[in-house]
Amino acid sequence: MISESPERLIQEFQHRLDSAGASLELEQSVDLSDLDGLAAALHDSIATLPEDERRPYRQRIGSLYTALDSLASALETRAHSLAERLEAINPPTR
Repeated sequence: MISESPERLIQEFQHRLDSAGASLELEQSVDLSDLDGLAAALHDSIATLPEDERRPYRQRIGSLYTALDSLASALETRAHSLAERLEAINPPTR
């Protein structure tokens, strides 16, 4: 199996995050199922590089982390909104 370049994997990861964010904004389902595999492949492709070749990817990966964190916050906000709607229909008994 030919491994993909870190650059290609970073681009694909960013594309998937962008797609998930757009889906969330449109209140559509969000598919994150392949991000685990992409993250593992990215790790493997960079882990084999000498230290000086890893440096250029660190900032890009930091940007991916920031984008993923933003998506997580948006998903959490959406989940709270949905929970509030359900509670309005059927308040929890305490």
